[in-house]
Amino acid sequence: MSSSSDVKPCSWQNMALRIVAGTATHPLELAKFLIQIGHEPIAPYPTKTLFGRPTLALPNVFQYLKHVKQVDGMAGCYRGLVLKLTSQAVFSYTQHCAAEVLKTHEILINEPVPSNKKDVAQHEDNNEDSEEEEEYEDGIYDEELPMAERRTRFLRNLGFKLSCKTVAIIASQPFQVATCRAFAQFVGRETKYNGTMGAIVCVYRESGFFGFWAGLTPRLLGEITAITLSSSLVFLVRSYLSQDRTLNNLVSAVMGFLASTVSYPFHVVSSCMTIKGSSLRAAEPPTTPFTHTNWLVCMTRLRADGQWMRGSSLLWRYYTGPQVIIGNRAVALEPFKAVKY
Repeated sequence: MSSSSDVKPCSWQNMALRIVAGTATHPLELAKFLIQIGHEPIAPYPTKTLFGRPTLALPNVFQYLKHVKQVDGMAGCYRGLVLKLTSQAVFSYTQHCAAEVLKTHEILINEPVPSNKKDVAQHEDNNEDSEEEEEYEDGIYDEELPMAERRTRFLRNLGFKLSCKTVAIIASQPFQVATCRAFAQFVGRETKYNGTMGAIVCVYRESGFFGFWAGLTPRLLGEITAITLSSSLVFLVRSYLSQDRTLNNLVSAVMGFLASTVSYPFHVVSSCMTIKGSSLRAAEPPTTPFTHTNWLVCMTRLRADGQWMRGSSLLWRYYTGPQVIIGNRAVALEPFKAVKY
């Protein structure tokens, strides 16, 4: 039976690779989260754009991490690591279990399509377990099938992916909330969300049962938007414009980038809402306005302020506040308020 999904086997090897990768990139994720919630501890400085226009820039992610290290030490760059790895493990395991349940009950599963000998030999020679080959086996890009059948198979495959992803996100959200709040402790130098069980208990005490799923809706919408948009664009391009399999990886990468850009604001809103309702300093003005009563209000406010893409570019970050050009030099109209730790 065909797999109909990009869900990978939940093996110890995959888990070890995820732990290593997650540990290596953890400081970057910490800095990115702090940028997403609007914590800017370093004053903007004058610079110029690529076209030579004077403007104000904010520190890039490496300068931001340097500041975190100066304040918190090297250990501070890894705050919330155990919580994040736990969240990733729950996500991966739940996604795998959901896929197995759907396969067992043959829900949203495409029937295998007989392949010609040339294709079978090519797959055996490549011996790769890739999403591309799985989709060919599902018949999504089988040119011998009518387009109506290929569309049906694509929608079934998409439903399978979204179902597994949705279950995994819902199951892992409590640990995601605890992770984000552990990250946000950097702003106010709190320690209440240290430790895995201690953080979970603290979430319940401060936000109640539903606090475990704070920021869930925008996170779900962001993931669903990204998967649906990228998969649909790839299907349209590969079905109607180009059947050249050598370009498939490039097409998938480009469409994935476009989809992640479109869905990025949902992730910013989700990050902001995960700390809402806590007693952390980061959940109070000026980092988090009191007007962020729900995720829709938060998104509207961020969009109006031009802040709903913050953190999307980690190397080139520009100050979006009011500024004027004086003597070929950008000057902020609002005084920068230094953060006291």
